Amino acid sequence: MLGYAGRDFYDFDDHSYRWIVVKRFEIVGEATTDRAILAALLAHPRYRDHYTSADSHEIDCGPLHGPYRLEAITVDSFEPVSEDTALEVVKEFAELLGGASEPLLQKLVDGVYPLIREARTRYRLRRMPDEALHEFGEILWEFREVVAIGSENTTAALIVTGVD
Repeated sequence: MLGYAGRDFYDFDDHSYRWIVVKRFEIVGEATTDRAILAALLAHPRYRDHYTSADSHEIDCGPLHGPYRLEAITVDSFEPVSEDTALEVVKEFAELLGGASEPLLQKLVDGVYPLIREARTRYRLRRMPDEALHEFGEILWEFREVVAIGSENTTAALIVTGVD
């Protein structure tokens, strides 16, 4: 149902160990409900990424996603959010630890914000309880996630921010 269409990596390159990753997916087949799209995302091998090593996006990280055990994340772990709220998730992150460089901010304006603005619907992964953390999950001390489903129901973007 979801085909992986690529990944963009935005490195803050300021010794803060901050980054933003956008994973793009194509929705294959008939347009389906948001719940079905989120369920397909959770089941996709590219969702299984712990984000704590440079190559974690290239391998199936098994039962892990970010700082969490994958089994702890369900479709109901996502809450629908407005365009403004989804943008704020990314903008607030970019302002942490002294902000981002102007060139990086421009890359976000050009590459990330349009995915959110042009989406039909947007979801934010709720903050998960401590018991959802995996054994080295606390390495990612700042972790946020937004899913933007395209207006024609043909694309989905997973936007993940983190500090490790």
